[in-house]
Amino acid sequence: MRTILVSTAALMVGFVLSAVAQNAATQSSGCGQSAMSAKTSQGIADSGFSNVNDVPKAVIIHATDPDGNPVIMVVAPAS
Repeated sequence: MRTILVSTAALMVGFVLSAVAQNAATQSSGCGQSAMSAKTSQGIADSGFSNVNDVPKAVIIHATDPDGNPVIMVVAPAS
């Protein structure tokens, strides 16, 4: 069940990020990193997620754990 939930959430985030990237590519009005992050967060919130927080300079890693389960890791600098 947990794998399905994580996979579904990752898929939804992928759709949102894809839509934001397409929208940003069609607009030539200097869309900086913070504007892209704000649009992505808004899209995720509009999809029904709550408590959406941006993590500046974070890296998202898709991997498979030693048991064969898909995982998503967010690596960010310590604050």
